[in-house]
Amino acid sequence: MSAMPDLPPGVAWSSAVEDFLPAGAFGLWQAGVSTRRLAFDHEPGRLQLTMYAGACLEDWDLAIDVIEAAAIWSDNAIAADFLGAVEPAAMRAALGRDLQYGQLLSSVRTMLFMAAEKGPISIPGPARRTVIGPRVIAELGPHDDVARAERFVSIMRRVQWPPSRYESATSFDASGNGAPYTLCIWQRTHPCLLPATDRLVLPKTEHERTIVVPRACLDELPGVEARYVDDGNQLVEPVRDDAWGAVRARAAELEIRT
Repeated sequence: MSAMPDLPPGVAWSSAVEDFLPAGAFGLWQAGVSTRRLAFDHEPGRLQLTMYAGACLEDWDLAIDVIEAAAIWSDNAIAADFLGAVEPAAMRAALGRDLQYGQLLSSVRTMLFMAAEKGPISIPGPARRTVIGPRVIAELGPHDDVARAERFVSIMRRVQWPPSRYESATSFDASGNGAPYTLCIWQRTHPCLLPATDRLVLPKTEHERTIVVPRACLDELPGVEARYVDDGNQLVEPVRDDAWGAVRARAAELEIRT
């Protein structure tokens, strides 16, 4: 395969900038739908597509469509890790909904167990990381495995694909005093999604200096309307001009000065 194929509306490629994708691979996902990126790697005569824990059923459909089309187009065989060799005509049945549900249920059980035993875990997604911790575990409640898995997918989707009016604040890697950390910049005049980072930046303006606070301190700033969509990401409404002074005053008290 010498070039990336054209994709239908709503399906997108990304380069392998995510830390969980193999070097040289591309991410493949459906905007507004996918819960995980599919890792797509290719070389002459060989195409490999890897799925990750928590992939929704629609991600399975996308993966099967791509592999099936590639096998038919190239007249090559298909091999699945847990099935062995599969004929293209039989692939969709071999990777049917029962198997897909089984993989999803197993993934959800494992991730919830890890989050309950070891603390919040961060799951890479198409747009950002979903953070699974006490809030998500409590929201899922004591339901049966199928209901919990469906709710889990719904939570991952609302993190990955919030309403379009929310701008996504970009996170950055930084370091200070030899210690690495992450931060994001809060533009308080727009509805935004603030990701789970270590620090939060209230940026410099013409009349105001930059203030950096621990990310968790957003909950302590007066007059800020924010709600968690998981255990780290928050949807934040714009802050009125007449309330901003109090926000900055409290932030200055919580400021990280190193």
